[in-house]
Amino acid sequence: MAYPIDKKLVVGITSSALFDFTAEDEIFRTEGLAAFKKYQIDNRKKPPLRERPSHSLNDCLDSIRSSLGNLRWRL
Repeated sequence: MAYPIDKKLVVGITSSALFDFTAEDEIFRTEGLAAFKKYQIDNRKKPPLRERPSHSLNDCLDSIRSSLGNLRWRL
């Protein structure tokens, strides 16, 4: 069932806006899909990805939500 968004503020943020995928993209472009999949599997337990400056946007939006009270919030 679709989530109704009329009269709502909807903000979409891609993962590439929040995290730096430069190394991963380079592997995909130069070595192909199989190497990229292997890289993902081999590195799945590493700490979170490198954040980009726009990652603070999510923190800002979360702060706004907190200050406005009990709003429905999906990440």
